[in-house]
Amino acid sequence: DSSGAGANGGEQSRIECSLLSRRGGHDSARQKQCKNQQPQGSSAEFEFLNELLRLLKGFEARIFAQVAAKPPGDKFDGRAVYAQAMSGIVRDFHRLLELEVAQGQVVADFREPKLNAAMSAPICEAKYQSADELPRLSGAPTFGHSQSHAGLQVADIIASALVYPEVSRARAACRLPSSAAA
Repeated sequence: DSSGAGANGGEQSRIECSLLSRRGGHDSARQKQCKNQQPQGSSAEFEFLNELLRLLKGFEARIFAQVAAKPPGDKFDGRAVYAQAMSGIVRDFHRLLELEVAQGQVVADFREPKLNAAMSAPICEAKYQSADELPRLSGAPTFGHSQSHAGLQVADIIASALVYPEVSRARAACRLPSSAAA
């Protein structure tokens, strides 16, 4: 949404303005709009997020995420949902590796041994069956602690700053009465 409209328009617009100014953009109409825009909230946090996104963009990083929402009132099997979500993310990552003709490794945030095993089991089955379904992965997923792993810290920041707020907005919008949607 380059216009800055929408639920996340203000934050996204500030990020775009920051990226435009750093790369020496030549879109004069957009630059004028950026000059007239006053940041809301803490500029230090937005600057940090801008720099982090700029760094990721510089390395051509890709973000893979999947949101699994618990339907209200339904029974929720967190282990199965986590394993299914991670399996989907790993397969998306593998498709990217195939396109890039590259090898890759999955590093996931350590939860607990049983949950880690549940998450890695379908991936290991796909990787180590008689026909390797994930040949671009260099091995089974490994697990790290985000307190001591920079890559996992970046993932936590992205999830907290970009993914979680959007999920919260979408979830809140779903709870509105149908008459409020007009």
